[in-house]
Amino acid sequence: MLATRPVALLCGYELDVFDLETQATTLPEIVRAHTHPRPVADTARLAAAVHESLTEVLGAEAAAWIYVRVAEEVPRTALPRAQAVLMWLSRHRPGTARRVLQGARSRYASAT
Repeated sequence: MLATRPVALLCGYELDVFDLETQATTLPEIVRAHTHPRPVADTARLAAAVHESLTEVLGAEAAAWIYVRVAEEVPRTALPRAQAVLMWLSRHRPGTARRVLQGARSRYASAT
Protein backbone atom coordinates (compact mmCIF):
# COMPACT_ATOMS: atom_id res chain seq x y z
CA MET A 1 0.00 0.00 0.00
CA LEU A 2 2.82 2.46 0.77
CA ALA A 3 4.23 1.93 -2.69
CA THR A 4 0.98 3.01 -4.38
CA ARG A 5 -0.39 5.76 -2.11
CA PRO A 6 1.14 8.94 -0.69
CA VAL A 7 1.63 8.84 3.04
CA ALA A 8 2.57 11.52 5.54
CA LEU A 9 4.46 10.14 8.50
CA LEU A 10 4.68 12.43 11.49
CA CYS A 11 7.45 11.80 14.00
CA GLY A 12 7.73 13.25 17.46
CA TYR A 13 10.71 13.44 19.78
CA GLU A 14 11.04 14.54 23.37
CA LEU A 15 14.35 16.39 23.50
CA ASP A 16 16.08 18.86 25.76
CA VAL A 17 16.99 21.64 23.32
CA PHE A 18 19.20 23.23 25.96
CA ASP A 19 21.47 20.17 26.16
CA LEU A 20 24.83 20.37 24.36
CA GLU A 21 24.79 16.71 23.24
CA THR A 22 21.28 17.11 21.82
CA GLN A 23 22.34 20.20 19.89
CA ALA A 24 25.62 18.72 18.64
CA THR A 25 24.48 15.26 17.57
CA THR A 26 20.82 14.35 18.03
CA LEU A 27 19.12 17.37 16.45
CA PRO A 28 21.38 17.56 13.38
CA GLU A 29 20.66 13.89 12.73
CA ILE A 30 16.90 14.40 13.10
CA VAL A 31 17.00 17.44 10.81
CA ARG A 32 19.04 15.49 8.25
CA ALA A 33 16.66 12.51 8.28
CA HIS A 34 13.38 14.43 8.06
CA THR A 35 12.02 16.60 5.27
CA HIS A 36 10.02 19.08 7.36
CA PRO A 37 11.41 19.43 10.89
CA ARG A 38 9.21 21.62 13.06
CA PRO A 39 9.66 22.64 16.67
CA VAL A 40 6.88 22.38 19.20
CA ALA A 41 8.33 25.03 21.50
CA ASP A 42 7.49 28.72 21.52
CA THR A 43 9.87 29.90 18.80
CA ALA A 44 9.67 33.61 19.66
CA ARG A 45 10.51 32.86 23.28
CA LEU A 46 13.37 30.59 22.17
CA ALA A 47 14.73 33.30 19.85
CA ALA A 48 14.69 35.91 22.61
CA ALA A 49 16.33 33.57 25.13
CA VAL A 50 19.07 32.52 22.68
CA HIS A 51 19.75 36.08 21.54
CA GLU A 52 19.99 37.45 25.08
CA SER A 53 22.24 34.63 26.24
CA LEU A 54 24.45 34.74 23.13
CA THR A 55 24.88 38.50 23.49
CA GLU A 56 25.66 38.22 27.19
CA VAL A 57 28.22 35.45 26.70
CA LEU A 58 29.95 36.81 23.58
CA GLY A 59 29.06 40.49 23.37
CA ALA A 60 27.01 42.14 20.64
CA GLU A 61 29.70 42.17 17.96
CA ALA A 62 30.67 38.50 18.30
CA ALA A 63 26.99 37.49 18.52
CA ALA A 64 26.33 39.34 15.25
CA TRP A 65 29.28 37.48 13.69
CA ILE A 66 27.70 34.16 14.75
CA TYR A 67 24.38 35.12 13.15
CA VAL A 68 26.18 35.97 9.90
CA ARG A 69 28.11 32.68 9.92
CA VAL A 70 24.90 30.71 10.47
CA ALA A 71 23.13 32.61 7.69
CA GLU A 72 26.02 31.80 5.32
CA GLU A 73 26.54 28.16 6.31
CA VAL A 74 23.15 26.79 7.34
CA PRO A 75 20.46 26.42 4.68
CA ARG A 76 17.19 28.19 5.49
CA THR A 77 14.51 25.67 6.46
CA ALA A 78 11.40 25.61 8.62
CA LEU A 79 13.76 25.20 11.56
CA PRO A 80 13.80 28.41 13.61
CA ARG A 81 16.97 30.46 13.12
CA ALA A 82 17.63 30.42 16.88
CA GLN A 83 17.69 26.62 16.72
CA ALA A 84 20.12 26.73 13.80
CA VAL A 85 22.34 29.09 15.82
CA LEU A 86 22.38 26.67 18.77
CA MET A 87 23.21 23.71 16.54
CA TRP A 88 26.00 25.61 14.74
CA LEU A 89 27.47 26.91 17.98
CA SER A 90 27.34 23.45 19.59
CA ARG A 91 29.21 21.96 16.66
CA HIS A 92 31.83 24.68 16.18
CA ARG A 93 32.28 26.13 19.68
CA PRO A 94 31.09 23.64 22.29
CA GLY A 95 32.58 25.51 25.25
CA THR A 96 30.78 28.70 24.30
CA ALA A 97 27.66 26.73 23.40
CA ARG A 98 27.51 25.22 26.88
CA ARG A 99 27.42 28.70 28.44
CA VAL A 100 24.91 30.03 25.90
CA LEU A 101 22.65 27.00 26.36
CA GLN A 102 22.74 27.37 30.13
CA GLY A 103 21.78 31.05 29.93
CA ALA A 104 19.12 30.41 27.28
CA ARG A 105 17.57 27.65 29.41
CA SER A 106 17.09 29.96 32.39
CA ARG A 107 15.83 32.85 30.23
CA TYR A 108 13.40 30.58 28.38
CA ALA A 109 12.05 29.17 31.65
CA SER A 110 11.64 32.58 33.27
CA ALA A 111 9.81 34.04 30.26
CA THR A 112 6.68 31.96 30.86
